[in-house]
Amino acid sequence: MNVSGNKITEFGNMSDLPVLEFIDLGANSIKVLPEKLPDLPQVGRLIIKENAIAKFGELIKLGQWAKLRDIDCSGNPVEEEIANIKQEFLI
Repeated sequence: MNVSGNKITEFGNMSDLPVLEFIDLGANSIKVLPEKLPDLPQVGRLIIKENAIAKFGELIKLGQWAKLRDIDCSGNPVEEEIANIKQEFLI
């Protein structure tokens, strides 16, 4: 499902899509993710690039989707925090 570039500020009301495997939420205005993500058991790929996500804790919430393996969060303010975390693991 591609809903990129729609000025979406929050996402969550996406139930009754039990076979949805891909979501493109890129180029919106999402800052935070809901504490309880929608029940989308088949989502394996998420594009959430070019939004306004600034805290790594928001991305941790994506762990609720067991099949999620591919996440593109480039172009978000959180990129700097991710780079710092990677650097800490390499030291």
